Amino acid sequence: TDMKVYCSPGNDDMDEVDEIIRSSKRVMLVEGLVSQLDDNHEMTASGWNNIRPWKTHREENEDQLAVRYEAMYSQLKNPRNSIFNIHVPPHKSGLDEAPELDEDLRPVLAGNSMIPVGSTALRKAIEKVQPLLSLHGHIHEGRGATRIGKTLCINPGSMYEQGTLLGTIVKLGKNTIDNYVLTTG
Repeated sequence: TDMKVYCSPGNDDMDEVDEIIRSSKRVMLVEGLVSQLDDNHEMTASGWNNIRPWKTHREENEDQLAVRYEAMYSQLKNPRNSIFNIHVPPHKSGLDEAPELDEDLRPVLAGNSMIPVGSTALRKAIEKVQPLLSLHGHIHEGRGATRIGKTLCINPGSMYEQGTLLGTIVKLGKNTIDNYVLTTG
């Protein structure tokens, strides 16, 4: 088909994944780039996230993330009508709630104590830029949608360990989000 697939590997993806994506004829590696999606919408994309106890491949501190995000959003022609496609969700958004861990990385209260673990740098970027839409993943338990100012933020969540694909379909208007739905399949 002529469908375009935009990809920015996430924190669990080793650097070698980038070369595999680059070799594809249909999948475009857009990490750190601004992509023109149509006449009205641009998208920034990054799979990097804030430092977590798991020490995965694409982690950096909040100051480094702030520089990364600013390098992308400063290139936007129409920031208010843009899309942030950022793996880590914004801090204290409700899309970043994960089980609290003790010093031995075991869940506190059998996983019933949830805390926000999203990026503070991303939250500040969303508050400043107010993109039309912000798409996230990373926190599997964080399925949902919320608003930060005028920005609709969505995390479809993840249940891949059960073999269930979760996602979202978003219909964009010229300067609006016409509709969205969280999907399960």
